[in-house]
Amino acid sequence: MPRKSEKHFKSKFFKSEYLGFVESRYSINSKQEYEKHFHDTLSVGIVEDGETSYVCEDKAYILKPNQLAIIEPNVIHSCNPSKNKARTYHMIYMDISWCMQVQKNLFEDVEHFISLSSVQIEDKELFELCLKTNKALLDEKVFLLEKEDLLEEFFIKLFSKYCKKTPNINIKKDQDKIYKVKEFIKQNCKENLTLDDIAKHVGVSKFYLSKLFKQEIGISIYKYLLNCKINLAKELLQKDFKSIEVANILGFFDQSHFISTFKKYVAATPDEYVKSKCLLVRVKKYLNANV
Repeated sequence: MPRKSEKHFKSKFFKSEYLGFVESRYSINSKQEYEKHFHDTLSVGIVEDGETSYVCEDKAYILKPNQLAIIEPNVIHSCNPSKNKARTYHMIYMDISWCMQVQKNLFEDVEHFISLSSVQIEDKELFELCLKTNKALLDEKVFLLEKEDLLEEFFIKLFSKYCKKTPNINIKKDQDKIYKVKEFIKQNCKENLTLDDIAKHVGVSKFYLSKLFKQEIGISIYKYLLNCKINLAKELLQKDFKSIEVANILGFFDQSHFISTFKKYVAATPDEYVKSKCLLVRVKKYLNANV
């Protein structure tokens, strides 16, 4: 009788020239051990399945689902399988200057990176958001701006809850910058934009701009971009462009990606939307003819 196939260890990595401030990895069913080492980044780790034994500054911890391991820059640590059992885990490595810029928009008088309160955090909400964020980073079909949006959301929540620092509530209203963001996105919504692209056009820090926009408009810059893409998609569909053509024009990764996104915002597929518009036109013509 043939043996059942075994799960094989594999890893996936994320690194992008457009998002140079972040790297990540996803290791499945791994028993890989590590020598003691350090990073010059802020490293956040979670275990999706199984558990990990890790040592941080000579103190031992066991990492399980719904917990986060926080490894600050230049801290000596090692991570190994617990009880020699395989585990599936995620790691996100953030450039420390990026983290400081987020913290400067959250807290008063930030002159250096603000440490977190613990090297291990049990927080189901943050665990799930970290998992969602890294899956998005590793997914080639996710827009760059969505990846950034999730990273900001995660680290804002992480720093807000676990950094001991006075919140900064002095965010000025700046309608001129908001207008520039909206216009730039509308004119360039066919592109796979990043926050850097938009912030350079407006002339401010991307972290300040992201917070200001969400505070004033009520949705993130990424969600605004996606809305603009869908609004333009509706116009193109009414001009008899096919779904696959619209997907290509607007920078979606394939037709299925476009259709699933369109449905989230319109509550109908592109074909259903076109058919309903055609029906509406026929009804109007009928009513006008019988007035």
